[in-house]
Amino acid sequence: GLTKAVPLPIPDEFTVGLIVFFCMPCTINSGAVLAKQAGGNFALALLLTVACNLLGVLTCPFLLYSFVELEDDVELPVGELVWKLCLSVFVPLLCGKALRESSYNDSQVKKFVAAHNKPLTQLSNGLLVLVPFMKVSKTVAACSFDEVDLDDIFWVIVWSSLIHVLFLGINLGGTVALSMEETIQKAVVMVGSSKTLPMAITVLTF
Repeated sequence: GLTKAVPLPIPDEFTVGLIVFFCMPCTINSGAVLAKQAGGNFALALLLTVACNLLGVLTCPFLLYSFVELEDDVELPVGELVWKLCLSVFVPLLCGKALRESSYNDSQVKKFVAAHNKPLTQLSNGLLVLVPFMKVSKTVAACSFDEVDLDDIFWVIVWSSLIHVLFLGINLGGTVALSMEETIQKAVVMVGSSKTLPMAITVLTF
């Protein structure tokens, strides 16, 4: 809402992209990992991650419908978007959780993940990096960046950083006001102040 209200000196397409990104739930992987590395409550961070992403499948389309101003000839089919997010976020999350907690042969999946945690993490991060790389490469190939000024990119970076700091301040202030334990504060601040990129890409390419 703040991004929509403030007259930023950037093209409307950039403003829409920022609004879409800020309407996304928390990151699926990095938020919980950062909370753990910072000494936060990892179990709570993981719970917040799962809960936020499950709720985000339902809430994100309606937030976008409320905040994103589209041209008259452009429609936002909320129902179809919810269905696509369910297939790309909700179903894989449930499948992964079911495999991890399965009792088949004393959970061979859990043992395999524990034994190969580092390479699997690196593979996951590598695939995550490829998502924006492919989209940027496609945009460069279409020569769409030729019309983008460095000033526009600068303002996008500045505004994104300011909003992130705002998220950090709100979450930190809320946890302090509620007198939460330090480990819980770290989990809430780390997870609650991050945004998931893959879901944003899914929405933008819908």
